[in-house]
Amino acid sequence: MKLKTLIIVISIVALVIVSSWICYVHFQRSQLREELLKRFSKLRAEYQKKRAQGYDVSEVERWIEKARDAFEKGDYETASEMLDKAIETLKRAKRIPQFPFPVVKSNSWITDPITLYDFVPFGVTLVKLPDNRIVIDRKKGWIASNFVQFGMAVDDEHILIFHSSVNIGGSHFRLMFGKLENNTFSGKRMYMFLRGASYYDEGGKYFPYPTVYSNPKNDYVLTIAYDEKTRTWYHKILYTKSSPPVEILYIEGRGRLAPLWVGKPEGPFVVHGVAGIRDGKLCLDTWGGYLDFEEVKVIRYYDMESNKTYTFSKGFAFMDREYHRLLPLGEVKIKEGKIVDGVEFDAMSFHKMNGEEIEFIFILARNPLPPELKKKFEFPEFERIGRINFVSRGESYRLDEYIFWTDGKLQPEMYFLKGNITDESGKVVGKVDLKARAFAYWGRRGTENWSVGRPWWDPEGRVAWGRSFVKWSGTITLRDEIIRVEDVLGFGEFHRYRGKYMSSSPYESSPSTPLFIKTGTIEYIPIEGGFYGIVTDTGEKYLPLNLPEEYKVDGLRVEFKARIKRGVITIYMWGTPVEIIEIRRLVSTIPEEVRKEALERLAKVKVAIHYRYITDGGVINRTIDDVIRIFKETGADFVFQAWITQSPCPDKCSDLPPDEAWKYEIRGYSYEHLRNAVSKIKEELPDIILCGGTQAEFLYPEEVRGSSEEERRDRAWNMSLDPRKWGINVSRGEVQCYWARRWGFIDKDEECPSEEELKWRMDFYFPDLTNPEFQEILLSRIYRQIDCGVDAIWIDMLYGQAYLLLGLTGDWNHPAVQESYEAAWRIVEKIREYGFKTKNRYIYVLSWVGAIRGDEVYTVPSTNLDIGAVSPTANEVRNAITGEIAQFNEELWDELVKEVEENLKIPLFAILDYGGPGRTVLHVFTQELTPEEAREFLRRADEFFTERGIVFVYPVHGGDMGRLGVEVTKLSYGRFNWYDSLAPEFQTYETIVKLAEKRGV
Repeated sequence: MKLKTLIIVISIVALVIVSSWICYVHFQRSQLREELLKRFSKLRAEYQKKRAQGYDVSEVERWIEKARDAFEKGDYETASEMLDKAIETLKRAKRIPQFPFPVVKSNSWITDPITLYDFVPFGVTLVKLPDNRIVIDRKKGWIASNFVQFGMAVDDEHILIFHSSVNIGGSHFRLMFGKLENNTFSGKRMYMFLRGASYYDEGGKYFPYPTVYSNPKNDYVLTIAYDEKTRTWYHKILYTKSSPPVEILYIEGRGRLAPLWVGKPEGPFVVHGVAGIRDGKLCLDTWGGYLDFEEVKVIRYYDMESNKTYTFSKGFAFMDREYHRLLPLGEVKIKEGKIVDGVEFDAMSFHKMNGEEIEFIFILARNPLPPELKKKFEFPEFERIGRINFVSRGESYRLDEYIFWTDGKLQPEMYFLKGNITDESGKVVGKVDLKARAFAYWGRRGTENWSVGRPWWDPEGRVAWGRSFVKWSGTITLRDEIIRVEDVLGFGEFHRYRGKYMSSSPYESSPSTPLFIKTGTIEYIPIEGGFYGIVTDTGEKYLPLNLPEEYKVDGLRVEFKARIKRGVITIYMWGTPVEIIEIRRLVSTIPEEVRKEALERLAKVKVAIHYRYITDGGVINRTIDDVIRIFKETGADFVFQAWITQSPCPDKCSDLPPDEAWKYEIRGYSYEHLRNAVSKIKEELPDIILCGGTQAEFLYPEEVRGSSEEERRDRAWNMSLDPRKWGINVSRGEVQCYWARRWGFIDKDEECPSEEELKWRMDFYFPDLTNPEFQEILLSRIYRQIDCGVDAIWIDMLYGQAYLLLGLTGDWNHPAVQESYEAAWRIVEKIREYGFKTKNRYIYVLSWVGAIRGDEVYTVPSTNLDIGAVSPTANEVRNAITGEIAQFNEELWDELVKEVEENLKIPLFAILDYGGPGRTVLHVFTQELTPEEAREFLRRADEFFTERGIVFVYPVHGGDMGRLGVEVTKLSYGRFNWYDSLAPEFQTYETIVKLAEKRGV
């Protein structure tokens, strides 16, 4: 008995000791964790300070990342060690030197004639080996040294275009010969890549002058020679597999007036663009060289197929000499995307040969990188250079001050140039106002289509390289003389980028002021003799310069389309002058007092939550009473996406076959479910605003009437978007193929199938918003929800079609863009009319109205929505490069808010966007953030948006966490690819409740 008692006592003591030890260890770990969090915070502040001061903190970032990984795994000791290394490394960090060699924005001030040294600067940019091979010293950053002859020649029947490059490591032979009829080229295209080294000859081998030539072992040899005494360029292409060799092309041209200097061999150079990531460092492509305008003496072409020789008396040529050198800025780590060059440049030439001879070349480059990289490094200004020669007058001037834009396409058809001509002192002596249209293109290996790829800094963007051959028209002014030009030949080479970090603003690519639509009231203003103005429903004052007599009625309600007339001065010190394009009487079914009362109610919304599907709780055993409890705990005034009609929805699940009905029943996806849920919620929360919704970008064949699937698909396909309806050279199949890739119906690398095959492979199509039949389908989805009791309607991508067509046309005022925009306007009006007529209620309508992409802000020019939606970017949630969370671009957000306040005058809701392929905002929030980081993001986002008067919509439930191109590893409740704040994987609900309590006070 004593032994048994002793054993029990010992066991109890041991249990107490073990429990105490566990508690002690837990306490110690908790303390260590808190201490680490404080050290992380302190280190982050020091790191950000030193990075802003220009220190190299790339190694620090590596240790911080290792510390973070260890911390998240619970290995606090390793995390502490890694933090120690990060702190020590930060202490040793050194300032990044500004630039290893000088760069400037322009060297066009240089007017020196070309010397032999400029042609072959041995000992500086070039090295000549004993066997006469020419090479570059890559250890010093030299990456290219190119000798290029370019030109065109024409006669009564033919056009010849040549572009030969003798390069280090391989040369290129490009030639087009044929006819130019109706602004279209037809004929042969020749392309050869000539492998091997290039060589130098001091005279005698091909020409009696210093010559560079391609590898003579190839079937073709390119040769370029220069006679410095007479400033004459010689170019010859030889076919060497015959005896004697056959001369394919012979060019002789004499340099005249001043060349366009890019930079002398010894520098300084200009920045041509971003060269990409080399040896872990972000590098710029800088270059020097020149483009020497030539007076053509001889252009001769031998066509081997027809055995004919063509000699041209009219043409132009220029010698393009390039020395390229890398300029490293600092180390950078890219987690996603293919590493390719990031050059974004435009270069074009103009050669007027008839009558007065005029020629010019301009080159400009842009920085297309994300804002976080632009902030991390000190970038020099990128090139903007040009020179214009008035040959007949013997005058040469600089052309650095200009704006250049295109029709907005990745491979543009139209090009626009406006700018000042200045003398060497900077005095303006003339102007250019020109546009050009392409008649032919040169892409990869001579194809008509440019080479397209994806940039490393924007995996979903696109880059394209190619050349355009154009005809210019417009005016050139020199002093007081206006010179009109038409059908002047020219050339362009481009490396273009389109994506979220470069401007695709309608204002950039359209020279005209965008049209807008508004509703308002005609008012008689009894000042300055009296006149009529329009006061819009949002309070803006417009002074119509051409108001029709029948609309000069005080108090008349109108809807009008107008264009702001800038620079117009009137005697009336009232309103903004506008030109009325269209106007109609507005007979509103909604009394003004009803509208005002509804908007006053909306203005009182303090707490908005995202809860997609108030009916889908069955899959997680969440009842409608649980949903109501969530609404009460959050104090929700507004529930975003309480319902979405996406795929076809039945009135009752019992209307479906049994093998289908259970799927809809478990999801709560029927209008009966919606009616019952809304009714139950409104019993307890009568003032809550429940928002339904649908997507303007989806059209399902099942929604279309037809006796068979084939008939339904045919009718739905005919409702899908076809830009050719407006004369745009993009087919229905091309648009739908893009949409099919986006949603995974065809592989991203698969060629577009035929339209017939696409029609059957796609589950849904991208519809035409202007199509009356589709409008009927879209509105029927919305009307059913209003019948069920929702108070507001979300329309996803309401302006998506207008912006897609804007990208294709580059013109906000293009009929395709305007008709799409007007269709969106009419749909909103019909929703409100239906709500008031059938339910005696004002229905709120909301959609996307603005976005931040890269360094640009985009907003619709006008809207009749009640609420505008915006979203933070994925990198603002967590930066893909630095790993920082909640780093909002204050300057751009302030600009966006200002534009909305001035032009749209509606409240903004900030939503975590989701639904597309790739790294969506909700994907980053749910998959890249830890629960603690997610909670911290919510706190910072709420503070940031609240300070700007934006309602941050708290993400409580719903929204998919990723689709194509990303991996979703954290699932709600271990099963579902939709977000839920109460799920154990995320644990953000309590934070949302606390934030909502603060906001509701």
